[in-house]
Amino acid sequence: MKSLASIFSIDICAFAVMSNHYHLVLHVDTARATTWTQGEVIERWHQLFSLPVLIERHLRGQLSTDAELNKVDEIIVE
Repeated sequence: MKSLASIFSIDICAFAVMSNHYHLVLHVDTARATTWTQGEVIERWHQLFSLPVLIERHLRGQLSTDAELNKVDEIIVE
């Protein structure tokens, strides 16, 4: 839980571990997340998931069209 909270903009307010499940009270800090640069978003995302090919190409500087760059922006915002 601590690892995920450090990657994402989440504060763990409380938790309870039961015998067969657990409860969490979380706060999603949208104000903090909106301050992240595109690079920070990609870096955090990549800590848990494989990056889409288009994002990998963007990081290598291999995108040339406005359509590609617009799609990269769209993916990162999502």
